Amino acid sequence: ETMYSVVKGEDGNLYNVLIIPAQDSPINRGNYSIRGGANAETTYSPTKPTRERLHRPLIRVGDEFMPVSWEEAIDLVARVTKGVVDKYGPDSVAMKGHDHGGAGAGYEANWALWKFFMVAVGTRMLSIHNRPANNAEVWGQRERGVFELNYTYEDARLADTIVLWGANTFVNATVFYTEH
Repeated sequence: ETMYSVVKGEDGNLYNVLIIPAQDSPINRGNYSIRGGANAETTYSPTKPTRERLHRPLIRVGDEFMPVSWEEAIDLVARVTKGVVDKYGPDSVAMKGHDHGGAGAGYEANWALWKFFMVAVGTRMLSIHNRPANNAEVWGQRERGVFELNYTYEDARLADTIVLWGANTFVNATVFYTEH
């Protein structure tokens, strides 16, 4: 099946959302990764399985999930986080982040969440999906000439051997390993 979704516009009409790779890109050469190509499929659609997506927060009460308002859910998360920090310290709270805006949030929205955890919560237990540190914090690496992703497409293309540990290369970098 083509990687697409159907969304309902505010006008009530249905529209197709497609992921079309840039044909003239020197990086993807008209191809797309499995993950990138599937992004359209994750868009909410009343005509696809994403119609089952959660539309409001649920809080477990006993053995059941009860629908609550966003205000109630945010208040609960804030109270639990504060309680954990007060009892065990800020490094007892950890966060996993995505720099490029997972789920379409964009870098700015994700940066706001990172900033909250770094400054308000005060935790050092932060992990980004593809880097040893978040963008602005890797200046020491940059001074040594090693940038965030630690390699370039050209480096990989010219390398005789690439050794990786603990990496699912084909799933996480399909274009990188099929085009370069």
